[in-house]
Amino acid sequence: MTHNAALTPREVDPGRWYRWPRDALDLIRRHPMGFTGVTVLVVLLSFVPQYFISAFVSVSIGGMVMPWARSADHHSGDPFWEILRACVRDTFHLARDIFIYMLVIGLIIMVVGHLSQNMGHAMGVIKSTPPDLLWTQIPAWIRSVFETAQADQLVSASPWFLFMLYIALAVGHPGFSLLSHQSIMALFKNVPPSVTFMGLGMVPSFIESPVHHWGWGLGVLVAGFCLALFNVVVLVLGYLFAREVFEGQKENVPATVKAPSSSRRAMVSSG
Repeated sequence: MTHNAALTPREVDPGRWYRWPRDALDLIRRHPMGFTGVTVLVVLLSFVPQYFISAFVSVSIGGMVMPWARSADHHSGDPFWEILRACVRDTFHLARDIFIYMLVIGLIIMVVGHLSQNMGHAMGVIKSTPPDLLWTQIPAWIRSVFETAQADQLVSASPWFLFMLYIALAVGHPGFSLLSHQSIMALFKNVPPSVTFMGLGMVPSFIESPVHHWGWGLGVLVAGFCLALFNVVVLVLGYLFAREVFEGQKENVPATVKAPSSSRRAMVSSG
């Protein structure tokens, strides 16, 4: 498995921001019902409280969107459920590993932040800020939709996450250390597009303050739905990015080409 060509990252060619949006739109046109269904599922997942299972939800979202993209790419959308079933186990293993990783990092940040905050209060440097009254008046379940979509977007736009997810779904879960190593190699070989994806992940941060001051529940709900849709689109672009990095495939497979549906895994059919 470690000798598979899919684990060897390449540098993407120029013209990517012309190719990827065009190919993403082509995939959506090939299988619009599948895209709509996946987007609806992502929106529904935004209603799930994610205090401790954020990693599982974010990986699950990617584990639905990327198989759909592969299905639309290689099979015009036909065997989506077969690809999805074949990827469930590897998706779970990756979610488990990322959950442990994020839990450890989160605990460290929490402890350091708590200590520094206490020191700041003691020295009079940090003062307590009053809660945002307009935001607190909005029902909690509506706030949760926006905040969850915001958190998922930050994770889904991370090239490190996108590359690990693609490898795991393509050739199986070879272990977190190998996945992380190959993903970091791919990131450093493709710094400009990786930085752009990180910037896409920061988009929710720029709209957070205006949304918090709306004081309008329906507007916040619509903003959450729009972020969930944006999240799906970014993941489709991430699939195209990772496909070119690990397979060297720059264009979608022609819609008339049908790959065999009996293969164990359809994420990698070349290389």
